[in-house]
Amino acid sequence: MTTLGATVVGLDQFVEYNFAFIDAIPDWRYDPIPGQSYIDVTPEGEVRMVVRYYGSGHLADPLELDPYGDDAVAIPGNGALIQCTAVDRK
Repeated sequence: MTTLGATVVGLDQFVEYNFAFIDAIPDWRYDPIPGQSYIDVTPEGEVRMVVRYYGSGHLADPLELDPYGDDAVAIPGNGALIQCTAVDRK
């Protein structure tokens, strides 16, 4: 998965990415797109559920960018509504 110019690899990085938004956008929500849920089967036989969704909320606090730490470059919160493009969630 890629986001804001960075590639997210593994569960730990995925959680850091999501918490960067949750920390900056207190009313952040994920809304599944109707008709955009799928069953995915890997070549190894793992069955996964894939849901495409939109994310939205108001940017109230600084949004940290990759690498999402205390020293990360951040977009200042200004109360603006953020609407994320549809992405795949596995």
